[in-house]
Amino acid sequence: MKLYGKNVCLETLKTNPNKVEKVFIRKNIKGNKIEAIIKLCRENKIPFIFYQDKHSENDTQGVYLVKASACIIDDDMLLSDFAELKKGYILVIDSIYDPRNLGAIIRSASAFYCYGIVLPKRNSPPISDVVYKTSSGYVEKIKITRTVNIARFLDQVKELGIQVVGLSVSGNTQLEGFSFDTKVCIVVGSEDKGIRLNVAKRCDSLVRIPMQQGIDSLNISVACSITFYEIFKQLFFK
Repeated sequence: MKLYGKNVCLETLKTNPNKVEKVFIRKNIKGNKIEAIIKLCRENKIPFIFYQDKHSENDTQGVYLVKASACIIDDDMLLSDFAELKKGYILVIDSIYDPRNLGAIIRSASAFYCYGIVLPKRNSPPISDVVYKTSSGYVEKIKITRTVNIARFLDQVKELGIQVVGLSVSGNTQLEGFSFDTKVCIVVGSEDKGIRLNVAKRCDSLVRIPMQQGIDSLNISVACSITFYEIFKQLFFK
């Protein structure tokens, strides 16, 4: 996998240098981030190569790396590890199609202490270079898993006594007034259809984000960011 951009390369080298095979830097590209990238390459004995001309249309910042594909952990492992925490939250995405939305969600999730993200094996994009770049490399900082059946995964969550809360425009309770448990599983749906009925039935509560009249919904990554911040405030700043 090739990852392009200064921020993505720097974050990947900081968090998972053992996965990086080579780094490529265009000649005459300078700056603090480039210097930091070279320093990390030297510290971790990662070969870095200087080149003259742009290698592709994605090569807009003059640096990219080659690494092993993103590590997707086992869904049972993520859930069992999460169950051991005293407090925290995970995100379950019923379906998502835009890799840029997924990358933006990962970035916000990392910023607001989300423990992990659960994706469906079908109806979700691969963890590609687009996802990496949109997340600014924070794919490397959060646990990600894929599960065959979202509804069945939520049944397992509920068996552990973990609160399951869905984000929906038809929710009965406003997000700001909702009281989250110390451990919670947030569920969001696709960009166009929201949470599927059989998944919504597994939710203990459905909450909505209040908006100005005439506006039906928000972009999924924006809605997730607002929700993450509210949970972050309740769980970590009480």
